[in-house]
This record gives sequence, structure tokens and C-alpha cells, in this order.
Amino acid sequence: MDARQFMGEMRVWTERDFDFMGWHDATIHGLAFRPQSYSLVFDLDYILKWVEPASSEEYFSFWVAPATLTFENVSEVEISLQSDLPQLTLFGIERADEQPAPDGRFKSWRYTLDGDQGTISFRATAFTQKFRNFPVQTNQQSLSERERGNFMG
Repeated sequence: MDARQFMGEMRVWTERDFDFMGWHDATIHGLAFRPQSYSLVFDLDYILKWVEPASSEEYFSFWVAPATLTFENVSEVEISLQSDLPQLTLFGIERADEQPAPDGRFKSWRYTLDGDQGTISFRATAFTQKFRNFPVQTNQQSLSERERGNFMG
């Protein structure tokens, strides 16, 4: 098996894919506020697949790819983090409380990113998750800086 098995998954995912996505144990390395476009951007390592250990092995391995997760038309941001670590490992992302956006053209949702160091919550109308590189099979759930590539590029 190699990274080519994920070619069909290596695309841009959006809020339409939310029910099929899972961010459990995804590592957030950074976030950026882009006030000009009302967006909130996360640099994360997304786990595409957990690989069961072979009978001779003790631990899982993982297919992990660096991704940029961008939420659009963001408002009502609440951040509550308590950490000595430079990263946040997610338990998951929840989406709830669908409402019409103020302009009436879109719907907004309350997104909650719940992790081991706290939570980040906000309203947004949409998101995209773009993979920046091919996945790597590794024994860890996050990638090195070299494997991850440029977040702000």
C-alpha cells in the first residue's frame, strides 16, 4: 500500500462532506485569522486511515496528510485553551444550531472544535479542507514540519 490509494480522497472537502469526515486525533499546529475575508484557518494533520497492527506488532499506524481547514464568514468566536503544548489534539468537530445568516442568503452553523487542551467555538457558513501534500504512513498521529509543508502558502 502507498499514498496512491488515497488519490480519490485527495481533493477539496467542504461542509457537504461533514457527515463523512472525522477529526478524531487530528493535530492542530496553528490557526490564523483572516479578517479581510472573515475566515478562520487551521493548519492540521488529518488522519485518513487508522491501520490495525499486524499480529507481530503492538501499535496502530496511521495514514496522515497535512491539511488547511478554512471556515468562511466566521463570527462569534470563543476560544478557551489551557496548554503548555504548542499544539491541540482534537477529539472531534461538532456542528449544531443551524440558522439563517444575517444576509439571508446563507445558513450558518455553530462549529465546536473540542480538544485535549480546550475548545474553539464559532459560527460559520461554510468550510473547505484542502490537502497540502500526499499522506504518509507513520506510527505517529502527526507529521514533522518537513512532511507538513508550508501552512501559510
